[in-house]
This record gives sequence, structure tokens and C-alpha cells, in this order.
Amino acid sequence: NNPIETTWANRITPETDHFGHRPAAVEYIATLSNMLGSSPWVNIPHTADDSYVRGLALFLFQHLRKDVDVFVEHSNEVWNPGFPQGEYARQEGVARNYSTDAFEAAARYHGQRVQEIAVIFEEIFGAEKARVKMVLGGWALACPPWKCGDFFTREALLWNGTANYVDAIGVAGYFGCGDMGGDSEKQSVINWNVDQMLDRCFEHVADVNASLAPFRAIADEFGLPLVPYEGGPSISEMSAIHNGGFTESLTRKFIELNRRQEMEELYSQYLQAYKAAGLPGQGMPWVHFGYTGVYSQYGSWPMLEYSDQPAEQAPKLRALMKYID
Repeated sequence: NNPIETTWANRITPETDHFGHRPAAVEYIATLSNMLGSSPWVNIPHTADDSYVRGLALFLFQHLRKDVDVFVEHSNEVWNPGFPQGEYARQEGVARNYSTDAFEAAARYHGQRVQEIAVIFEEIFGAEKARVKMVLGGWALACPPWKCGDFFTREALLWNGTANYVDAIGVAGYFGCGDMGGDSEKQSVINWNVDQMLDRCFEHVADVNASLAPFRAIADEFGLPLVPYEGGPSISEMSAIHNGGFTESLTRKFIELNRRQEMEELYSQYLQAYKAAGLPGQGMPWVHFGYTGVYSQYGSWPMLEYSDQPAEQAPKLRALMKYID
């Protein structure tokens, strides 16, 4: 979300002194994909020029095994004004006179850049261009009647025929137990025990069908599948993410909830509910947000808390492995 890459010449390489929160070198991406026979998903930084896109496409074409595809997405959550790419898209869209409305201009700029990236990848892959799966990243959620996810996604797809360059629409696949960590809900939730929280989560598993409906309608309109660019448990105080404010006792309960054995069944139901609602679409992967990481007030997103955590202590991992099988 805060890229420094602008050209292929200044990209991150295996010789880079450290990665930290920066992207992994494409050499490692290709090596891992070739070892696993798994299709990589690459995000083109919003700061990247065409030389970067061309260099990345050529490297992947030359170094990836021929039996894997490559999913390509322009940046990450371009709709999000909280990220540099969101503000950049607004400014660039307005500067190009795509619209005087910054939100609409951002959607149209996003669509335009998706087209440009797709053309370069198709040119490099040539006769093998069917291996390139261009993802148009849409909004994480819909919130009618305001201009939110469904508007942004549809506007980007309509811009100059962007849909003709796209293979899938990217949406988020989270579940939040009825927005249990939202500002309007947490005042009542704060006094609950973890069992009550689990009951609330099970009650709201089916909510994913309604939240996905606007995007499913857009996908049907354009004849495109949906693919989750991220997914997992959105069970945290939203105030912690938005302004750093959180309640320690509530954080402890949310973390315990994610560790409870009942989470395996909850996670299984959540994955099946999304599948029944059309996410992911046929032939599309499920991208889980977080493999290993620390649980905190900012969320308990990963499936593991440390790399060699036993499966019997990792209910989300068990549910995901059953889903894959």
C-alpha cells in the first residue's frame, strides 16, 4: 500500500537489504509458484510506470512454469481514500478530466490503468495470453443508496470498455459477525462473554449472501466471475483501525474468540456460505488474508499465530484445509 517502485530498474530484488513490509522480490514469487505449481497473484504498484509492468510481465513469462496462470491486479483497494493509491487515483482522474467528481474520476482512472496493464501483459504472453487473469479490484463492500462499492466497480468496468480486458472482479470476502466491532454495536457487545459472541457470529453467517448480492449482479451483467482478493475474520474494533482507539477487555475477547475450537465450524460455515453465494466464481482462487501473524487490537486476521503452530491450536487453518480438500 505504500510502494516505492516506479521503474523496473529500481524494483526490489533478492539483493535488497531487507523486505520488512515491502513486497517480496519477483524471483521469490516465481520460485515458490514453480515449486508448488500454484498460480501467483501480483499487484502492480500504482507508482509503477510501463517499464515496470513490461519487465514484470516478461520476467514471469520467462521464468514461470507453463502450467500455471498469473493473476494480475492494479495496486490494492484503489477505491480506498485511506491509501496513497486511492488519493492518487482521485487526483489523476480529475487531472485527466475523466470527471469533476473525484470518486467517479478515480473509478475511471482505475479502469483505464487496468486496460493499460492488461495490454502489456497480453503483448508479452502472446499466444499464451489466456494464462493472464486480469483482476479488476472492486470495493470491499456495497453500501447503497450511496455511491460505494457497486458504483465504483461498475463505473470502472464501463470506462472505455474496461470489462473487455478483465477476467474477474475482485471483492473482499470477510465476515464480521453483524459488524460486532462497529462503533454502533460495540457498546452492547463489550459486556458479552465469548460464548455470546460466538452465538452472534453463527447467527450472521448467512449475511454474506446479501452483502455480495450487488457485486453478483454486476458480475452477471458483465459475464465475469467474482474472486476474493482478501478474506477472513473482520472481528476487531473498527476504531482501532480508523484512529487507534480500542478497549483492552474487548480486544482480549475478540482474540479468544478467534482461538476457540468452535471457530473451525464457524469458519467452515462462512466459507460454504460465500461459496453458495458465488464467491469465488468458477475457476477462481480463494485468497485468505494472512497466513501467519500476531493477533492484536487491529484484528486476528491470520490463520496461524506463528509459523509452526500445531494444527490442533489453529481452528481457522483446519477449516481452510478441509475447504481445500
